[in-house]
Amino acid sequence: VISSSFIHFFSCVATDIHLVASQRIKLSHLPPHHPSLASTFSNMGLIHRKMGNFKKALQFYEDTLEVQQKSLLPGNPAFIVTYGKLAILLMEDLHDCHRAIEYAEKAFKLAEQIYPPKHPEIEKRRQYLEQLKSKR
Repeated sequence: VISSSFIHFFSCVATDIHLVASQRIKLSHLPPHHPSLASTFSNMGLIHRKMGNFKKALQFYEDTLEVQQKSLLPGNPAFIVTYGKLAILLMEDLHDCHRAIEYAEKAFKLAEQIYPPKHPEIEKRRQYLEQLKSKR
């Protein structure tokens, strides 16, 4: 009998191999800050986080943010997602409360700027920010 954790790990490794191949193809054919690279980097970050490679996941999420900053307009909602992923990784896995709060604040402030006042994304980001601040 194969354990479910083994299957999960194997699945993550197989996905990682596929994403590395995808990343190489994209890097060889696209400009270095093409928007589609951001989604590849974000997916790589997610896989590494699931595998417990938190520092590697952080690097991929930071790469995602760098590509977004160079290829998207400042108010793009994609930033909210990336800031949120960084905040969660920093708090839950790397235990860096200070930096996690910084990213959660960025996500919350941007959500306030681009969404109407009662939008659920604003409340979601507010709640997470308050949760982080209560753990300081």
